[in-house]
Amino acid sequence: MGLFDDLRVKMLLPNWPSDIPVRESFQTKDLDCCMQVYKIDEEGQLWLEKMDGERQDDPAAWLEWKWVNVTYEWIKQDLTTTINFYDSFSTSDYEKFSSGWIEYRAVITEGKVSKIELVEYRPTRPWTEEELAEHEEMKKKNEEIRFKYKENQVDALKQEINRLEPEEKVEIFEYLTSQIEKDNVE
Repeated sequence: MGLFDDLRVKMLLPNWPSDIPVRESFQTKDLDCCMQVYKIDEEGQLWLEKMDGERQDDPAAWLEWKWVNVTYEWIKQDLTTTINFYDSFSTSDYEKFSSGWIEYRAVITEGKVSKIELVEYRPTRPWTEEELAEHEEMKKKNEEIRFKYKENQVDALKQEINRLEPEEKVEIFEYLTSQIEKDNVE
């Protein structure tokens, strides 16, 4: 899959299919592919969202750091390029229907949309019998992987517990085992 950028399209898109809700958030690999946010405003101008802030250490944060004093600003772009942007969508009954796909192409001239067109639209459709069988097989394999992952978690926890003092071992092992068992029930 790789990295991509988000593109928020505020202008009306031509030939939008009537059977799916209108959306404005898409992905593209035709810009920087640095997980940045771009937008095309109602007048067709391309903008880049610039985020600025300070990085602060925080052991409780996911990456052990976080951004503070963050500010955002939209920077007008003046590039000339072609941008394909797309999104997938599904029905609430995704177990029985395939995902749909919509893709547009915008020609950008000096930062402004000069042309925009629908490139591809694939509506959701019922899975074929063969696809349903493949889907069920994939679900079964995923469950096996999940089970093996949980077994590996237990093994890793046991190794960590073996490094602890005897009185700490009992308390922690009972707690962790109860959490894993609770996860398995869910």
